[in-house]
Amino acid sequence: MAAVDVEIRRYCESNKEAVETFRCVTPGQRHWTRPPEQCIRSAPADIAKGVDAALIVAEEEPSGRIVGVIVFGPDLDVEGQYRIHAMGVVLDRRRQGIGTRLKVAALAELAATVGRQNVFSRVHRNNVAMIGLNDKLDAKKDLDPDYPAHFISVVVVEPADP
Repeated sequence: MAAVDVEIRRYCESNKEAVETFRCVTPGQRHWTRPPEQCIRSAPADIAKGVDAALIVAEEEPSGRIVGVIVFGPDLDVEGQYRIHAMGVVLDRRRQGIGTRLKVAALAELAATVGRQNVFSRVHRNNVAMIGLNDKLDAKKDLDPDYPAHFISVVVVEPADP
């Protein structure tokens, strides 16, 4: 089921409080769902401090509730590399295509702004939904040598032909 009542758009300052209090932790899976939530929550402050990152939000209409967030941009550890830092969707709106729309929007923005690029993300081996989404996007995946419970997924993005 597609979430037709959700607008995917760039983060704006009026979303700051909603993003800083965003909840996407899955009960019983806190050990691997808490870090993305923390990354999302800290993103507005990090950006205000000068961290080069971007956010796209999924806003439920007409309520205005933020139901999904993706944080992306340059890799903070590897110069010239881009990555999806974190993505989350609130529990009651999962399995509606919101995460797919967020990731596709972030990849499209990266393609438009930085050109052809490999975009990396770290995915916990139990995150079946994200692994499936990455498979749909033809991502290549390998075990992360630094974090054995995770995969490193790579999607190649290219600008659209004019």
